[in-house]
Amino acid sequence: MGSIAMDTAGNMALGYSISSSNMYSSIAWSTSGSGTFSSTTTLNTIYYPSTADKTTGNVNLTVTVWPLSPCVNSVSSTTHILFSPCTGIPEAASEVFGFTLAPNPSPGNFTLTVNGVKNQGMTITIFDAQSRTNYFEKLTNTEKTYQHQFDFSAYAKGIYFVKVQTDKQVKTEKLVVQ
Repeated sequence: MGSIAMDTAGNMALGYSISSSNMYSSIAWSTSGSGTFSSTTTLNTIYYPSTADKTTGNVNLTVTVWPLSPCVNSVSSTTHILFSPCTGIPEAASEVFGFTLAPNPSPGNFTLTVNGVKNQGMTITIFDAQSRTNYFEKLTNTEKTYQHQFDFSAYAKGIYFVKVQTDKQVKTEKLVVQ
Protein backbone atom coordinates (compact mmCIF):
# COMPACT_ATOMS: atom_id res chain seq x y z
CA MET A 1 0.00 0.00 0.00
CA GLY A 2 1.37 3.41 -0.91
CA SER A 3 1.12 6.87 0.55
CA ILE A 4 2.31 10.26 -0.63
CA ALA A 5 3.79 12.96 1.58
CA MET A 6 5.09 16.39 0.70
CA ASP A 7 7.21 18.65 2.85
CA THR A 8 6.94 22.45 2.98
CA ALA A 9 9.64 22.81 0.33
CA GLY A 10 7.53 20.81 -2.14
CA ASN A 11 9.66 17.65 -1.95
CA MET A 12 7.58 14.53 -2.42
CA ALA A 13 8.05 11.14 -0.79
CA LEU A 14 6.22 7.98 -1.79
CA GLY A 15 5.92 5.61 1.15
CA TYR A 16 5.30 1.91 0.59
CA SER A 17 4.37 -0.65 3.14
CA ILE A 18 3.94 -4.35 2.44
CA SER A 19 2.14 -6.58 4.89
CA SER A 20 4.58 -7.94 7.35
CA SER A 21 6.07 -11.30 6.71
CA ASN A 22 9.11 -13.16 7.87
CA MET A 23 8.97 -15.85 5.21
CA TYR A 24 11.67 -14.36 2.99
CA SER A 25 15.43 -14.38 2.93
CA SER A 26 15.96 -10.99 1.29
CA ILE A 27 14.17 -8.11 -0.35
CA ALA A 28 15.24 -5.48 -2.88
CA TRP A 29 13.55 -2.33 -4.13
CA SER A 30 14.49 -0.93 -7.55
CA THR A 31 13.31 1.90 -9.77
CA SER A 32 13.21 2.70 -13.45
CA GLY A 33 13.94 6.30 -12.48
CA SER A 34 16.81 8.08 -10.80
CA GLY A 35 15.24 8.79 -7.41
CA THR A 36 16.37 7.19 -4.16
CA PHE A 37 14.88 4.90 -1.51
CA SER A 38 15.19 5.37 2.23
CA SER A 39 16.07 1.66 2.28
CA THR A 40 16.26 -0.80 -0.57
CA THR A 41 16.34 -3.89 1.65
CA THR A 42 13.34 -3.53 3.98
CA LEU A 43 9.64 -4.19 3.48
CA ASN A 44 8.72 -0.60 4.31
CA THR A 45 10.50 2.15 2.42
CA ILE A 46 10.16 5.70 1.15
CA TYR A 47 10.96 6.63 -2.46
CA TYR A 48 12.19 10.17 -3.12
CA PRO A 49 11.57 10.97 -6.81
CA SER A 50 14.28 12.92 -8.58
CA THR A 51 13.69 16.00 -10.69
CA ALA A 52 14.21 13.81 -13.76
CA ASP A 53 11.48 11.41 -12.53
CA LYS A 54 9.04 14.32 -12.20
CA THR A 55 10.05 15.74 -15.58
CA THR A 56 9.63 12.35 -17.27
CA GLY A 57 6.20 12.13 -15.66
CA ASN A 58 6.38 8.52 -14.48
CA VAL A 59 8.47 5.92 -12.76
CA ASN A 60 8.20 2.20 -12.01
CA LEU A 61 8.96 0.96 -8.50
CA THR A 62 9.65 -2.77 -8.20
CA VAL A 63 10.00 -4.87 -5.10
CA THR A 64 11.59 -8.30 -5.43
CA VAL A 65 11.42 -10.83 -2.61
CA TRP A 66 13.50 -14.01 -2.35
CA PRO A 67 12.01 -16.86 -0.32
CA LEU A 68 13.41 -19.00 2.44
CA SER A 69 14.52 -22.53 1.61
CA PRO A 70 13.26 -24.87 0.33
CA CYS A 71 11.51 -22.38 -2.04
CA VAL A 72 13.77 -20.99 -4.75
CA ASN A 73 11.80 -18.64 -7.01
CA SER A 74 11.77 -14.93 -6.28
CA VAL A 75 8.61 -12.87 -6.70
CA SER A 76 8.45 -9.29 -8.02
CA SER A 77 5.73 -6.68 -8.07
CA THR A 78 5.89 -3.39 -9.97
CA THR A 79 3.91 -0.23 -9.29
CA HIS A 80 3.68 2.41 -12.02
CA ILE A 81 3.64 5.96 -10.60
CA LEU A 82 2.44 8.93 -12.70
CA PHE A 83 3.46 12.47 -11.77
CA SER A 84 0.82 14.95 -12.83
CA PRO A 85 2.20 18.48 -12.91
CA CYS A 86 0.27 21.06 -10.95
CA THR A 87 -0.43 23.89 -13.35
CA GLY A 88 -2.03 26.11 -10.75
CA ILE A 89 -5.40 26.66 -9.25
CA PRO A 90 -8.14 27.17 -11.82
CA GLU A 91 -9.69 30.59 -12.02
CA ALA A 92 -12.94 31.13 -10.21
CA ALA A 93 -15.99 31.14 -12.47
CA SER A 94 -16.40 34.86 -11.84
CA GLU A 95 -12.97 35.47 -13.42
CA VAL A 96 -13.68 33.59 -16.65
CA PHE A 97 -15.41 35.60 -19.39
CA GLY A 98 -18.96 34.57 -20.14
CA PHE A 99 -22.54 35.60 -19.48
CA THR A 100 -25.96 34.26 -18.61
CA LEU A 101 -29.49 35.43 -19.33
CA ALA A 102 -32.14 34.55 -16.77
CA PRO A 103 -34.84 33.66 -17.16
CA ASN A 104 -34.58 32.50 -20.74
CA PRO A 105 -37.20 32.17 -22.21
CA SER A 106 -38.37 35.40 -20.61
CA PRO A 107 -41.72 37.15 -20.24
CA GLY A 108 -39.79 40.36 -21.02
CA ASN A 109 -37.94 41.00 -17.76
CA PHE A 110 -34.56 39.31 -17.59
CA THR A 111 -31.15 39.71 -15.97
CA LEU A 112 -27.86 39.77 -17.84
CA THR A 113 -24.91 38.60 -15.70
CA VAL A 114 -21.45 38.98 -17.23
CA ASN A 115 -18.40 37.37 -15.57
CA GLY A 116 -14.69 37.99 -16.06
CA VAL A 117 -14.87 41.66 -17.06
CA LYS A 118 -13.09 43.45 -14.22
CA ASN A 119 -11.46 46.68 -15.43
CA GLN A 120 -12.36 45.97 -19.04
CA GLY A 121 -14.25 47.99 -21.56
CA MET A 122 -17.28 46.19 -22.92
CA THR A 123 -20.25 46.75 -25.15
CA ILE A 124 -23.67 45.18 -24.76
CA THR A 125 -25.83 44.97 -27.84
CA ILE A 126 -29.30 43.43 -28.04
CA PHE A 127 -30.73 43.03 -31.53
CA ASP A 128 -33.70 41.26 -33.10
CA ALA A 129 -33.79 38.55 -35.77
CA GLN A 130 -33.74 41.27 -38.47
CA SER A 131 -30.46 42.64 -37.00
CA ARG A 132 -32.15 45.82 -35.71
CA THR A 133 -30.42 47.11 -32.57
CA ASN A 134 -32.83 47.38 -29.64
CA TYR A 135 -30.24 48.18 -26.97
CA PHE A 136 -26.63 49.35 -27.02
CA GLU A 137 -24.37 50.31 -24.14
CA LYS A 138 -20.62 50.89 -23.93
CA LEU A 139 -19.08 50.86 -20.46
CA THR A 140 -16.09 49.97 -18.31
CA ASN A 141 -16.77 47.60 -15.47
CA THR A 142 -14.75 47.80 -12.24
CA GLU A 143 -16.00 44.51 -10.73
CA LYS A 144 -15.44 40.87 -11.74
CA THR A 145 -19.17 40.56 -12.43
CA TYR A 146 -21.52 42.97 -14.16
CA GLN A 147 -25.27 42.60 -13.75
CA HIS A 148 -28.09 44.50 -15.45
CA GLN A 149 -31.86 43.98 -15.38
CA PHE A 150 -33.77 44.58 -18.59
CA ASP A 151 -37.47 45.15 -19.27
CA PHE A 152 -38.34 44.07 -22.78
CA SER A 153 -42.05 43.59 -22.02
CA ALA A 154 -42.90 46.49 -24.39
CA TYR A 155 -40.98 44.85 -27.26
CA ALA A 156 -42.48 42.32 -29.65
CA LYS A 157 -42.38 38.69 -28.60
CA GLY A 158 -39.75 36.74 -30.47
CA ILE A 159 -36.08 35.90 -30.70
CA TYR A 160 -33.41 38.43 -29.77
CA PHE A 161 -29.65 38.13 -29.64
CA VAL A 162 -27.52 39.48 -26.79
CA LYS A 163 -23.92 40.21 -27.71
CA VAL A 164 -21.28 41.10 -25.12
CA GLN A 165 -17.93 42.21 -26.45
CA THR A 166 -14.79 43.06 -24.47
CA ASP A 167 -11.40 44.24 -25.66
CA LYS A 168 -10.38 40.58 -26.09
CA GLN A 169 -13.51 38.45 -26.49
CA VAL A 170 -17.02 38.38 -27.85
CA LYS A 171 -19.97 36.13 -27.08
CA THR A 172 -23.53 36.09 -28.42
CA GLU A 173 -26.50 34.25 -26.89
CA LYS A 174 -30.08 33.82 -28.05
CA LEU A 175 -32.86 35.29 -25.89
CA VAL A 176 -36.51 34.27 -26.31
CA VAL A 177 -39.11 36.84 -25.22
CA GLN A 178 -42.55 35.21 -24.83
